[in-house]
Amino acid sequence: MAKTQNIFIRDATGLVRQLSASDVIMFNLLNMGLGWPLLYSFFGASTYPGVNLPLAVLVGLVPNFFIALLYYYMTVAMPRSGGDYVWVSRLVHPAVGFMESFAIFVFYLGFIGPVSGFAMTFGLGTMFLNLGVITGNPAYAAMATAVSSQNSILVGSLLILVVLIGAAVFGLKSAFRLQWATFVLMVLGVAVFLIAIATSSPATFVNNFNQMSGANYQNMLAAADKAGFITGFTISGTIIGSFWMFVNYLGYFTSVYVGGEVKNSSKSQFIGIIGGTLLFAALALVMYGAPYLVMGGQFFSAVSQLSLAGNAAYTLPSAPVYSFLVIFASPNWFVAVLVPLAIIATVVGSLETIVIMAVRIVFAWSFDGVTPAKLAQVDGSRASPNYALALVSVVGLIYVLLSIFAANVLTFNAYATSGLYLAFAIAGIAGILFPYKHKDLFKSAPAAVQRKLAGIPVVAILGAITLLTGIFVAYIAASPIFTGAPVNPVYLGGLVGVFVVGLLIYYVSSAYQKSKGIDISLRFKAIPPE
Repeated sequence: MAKTQNIFIRDATGLVRQLSASDVIMFNLLNMGLGWPLLYSFFGASTYPGVNLPLAVLVGLVPNFFIALLYYYMTVAMPRSGGDYVWVSRLVHPAVGFMESFAIFVFYLGFIGPVSGFAMTFGLGTMFLNLGVITGNPAYAAMATAVSSQNSILVGSLLILVVLIGAAVFGLKSAFRLQWATFVLMVLGVAVFLIAIATSSPATFVNNFNQMSGANYQNMLAAADKAGFITGFTISGTIIGSFWMFVNYLGYFTSVYVGGEVKNSSKSQFIGIIGGTLLFAALALVMYGAPYLVMGGQFFSAVSQLSLAGNAAYTLPSAPVYSFLVIFASPNWFVAVLVPLAIIATVVGSLETIVIMAVRIVFAWSFDGVTPAKLAQVDGSRASPNYALALVSVVGLIYVLLSIFAANVLTFNAYATSGLYLAFAIAGIAGILFPYKHKDLFKSAPAAVQRKLAGIPVVAILGAITLLTGIFVAYIAASPIFTGAPVNPVYLGGLVGVFVVGLLIYYVSSAYQKSKGIDISLRFKAIPPE
């Protein structure tokens, strides 16, 4: 590899290795979101009739575990902030590296708009509805309606954005204090949910539902049957629905973007990426499956489809998310408040990980000179790239405003899953090339990275699996078999456009730098300094 002296904008990044193994696993689990199954259960069951959600968790685990292994190998071989941007730009091509990371930047930040609104609708809104169920006080229903209004969602989303940026501006330690706080609240809410389910029974749930919901359990099943909905579990529904789990698994790799700030990278990243993936799968399996035993899997499938279809038989004041239905399993104040609180904590915590991730991507771009060097400037006292944070905050604000006032503009994000897995496919190419294109770096990597199977480097095999998985999931996630609708040319154009814009930005920047006598291609012949 080329020497780094006088190639980069400075000889050290200015970032500090300060994250422990516990920080890393928390970071990844928070991005995946232990609270999301409380909502995703409804999204999956309503959209993919016949899906067995617990089984889908296991189906989704296998390919994502291989991708997790690749990301682990690559980040310990090149432990630098910026993650796959660093690997792809060095192992495939600088333009491809920028294009791939630009897509991740755009699609991930796109979640800030709609997801921040969940804190009001599925957080406070569900909390008030739960309180209304156990007290019988209609004032709570009015409060739920009020916090779910457009103005309330706007105010709530803006406040969340302020909290996210405010925590990050004081440095990584400050941001992680916020994340640890939200992580604890998220875990507490999930624990209360599981305890409520474990201490209830099918008879208790049915009795409470019939007495307190204003609806009837058996009538719901009959209405779904009359409408022709599939309420039993099918192999085809589970296979198709398992791709929904790919959305839930997203995040096990997030720590690679702060790779340059992780202490004892090999151990910490193994615990965070591999351990985090397996732990999340185990918890998700219980969270998706336990309610089936108490609420009834067939009933949950029925009410989910009735709700999505707007069937007149569905009269509940909320979508049948687990965080609402659980109140009928255990109608008490702790469940009413703490389970929806897990949603609010998951919203804030997971979005903070996205902010940090996006900031590190921008920082890496700028350190290489693709974007203005100012964006790589680090606040010395807090080791925080605050100019990059300012850019991310502006983009986040735009996404929030668009999600409220011009949601149709964000329709290209409908294929965000396809875009993200296309980016992972590109990272897979980097894994394939790694042991052959940079043999010196490969031979200096930790022993685990150098392992071979039948004479072939394991990292290259994982790269091939990631490439094929990424292409397959990207295709399926945009196809009618998954979306239930014809391919939308506008959405598809938006997806392709993100990658094209990334390429254009790189080549325009490269040409501009060359006009000033700077050849930024030299920087991509070396790994950035620490």
